[in-house]
Amino acid sequence: MIDLDELRRLAHRATPGPWEWEEPSDDSYPVGDESLVTTWNEEDGYPKSVVTSWGHDADGVTASAEDRAFIAAAYPQAVLELIERVRQAEKISSKCDEHLSTYSKVRAERDAATEEAFKKAAAFDKAVALSERRQTLLEEAEAERDAALARTAELEEGLRLRHRQGVSQGRTILALESRIAEAAKLHRPTLPGFGPKSCVHDGRAWPCPDSIALGLDEGENDGESDA
Repeated sequence: MIDLDELRRLAHRATPGPWEWEEPSDDSYPVGDESLVTTWNEEDGYPKSVVTSWGHDADGVTASAEDRAFIAAAYPQAVLELIERVRQAEKISSKCDEHLSTYSKVRAERDAATEEAFKKAAAFDKAVALSERRQTLLEEAEAERDAALARTAELEEGLRLRHRQGVSQGRTILALESRIAEAAKLHRPTLPGFGPKSCVHDGRAWPCPDSIALGLDEGENDGESDA
């Protein structure tokens, strides 16, 4: 089983993406050729290296085109988004399991009530030839059947209502997660090593109040503890 917490911790500590592979150079003696770098530039105007070759005659990193494309696509933000989607899917799946369990109980109760009603109806039919109380017994059986069917309809309507509420809650959660992800893209710290950290979005000291509310400073704290 994948340890999502550990994967999230590693993603927070990795170089932020997106990533891309550099095209091979025409140099006779390339240095760091075909490196995996960020699509954004650091303050020196150059992208940050993620995976690079070394040595005076380094000629790139050996990997198939398919593996290179996958590595570039699996940058930290993409992994974090997938983790959140998995966790959200697990929550929705748990809710669905609860609804399914309730529905199964309702169906069992309905089937039991229906079976009992049919048994009584059969007994009433046999009693027609034996008792003058046939009509009374038949009326009582029909009343019990109608009550059982009414109860079944009531339970099924309650189940449908709970299902609709669960779906609505799931959609609301997904919408909130999307809004949080958008806010997280805006509130991020300036790169280390160039003075006090501040929020790129509003210039306030990092972590800014919005980033704390969004939990974006967790990765920062992890890094400081490891240091």
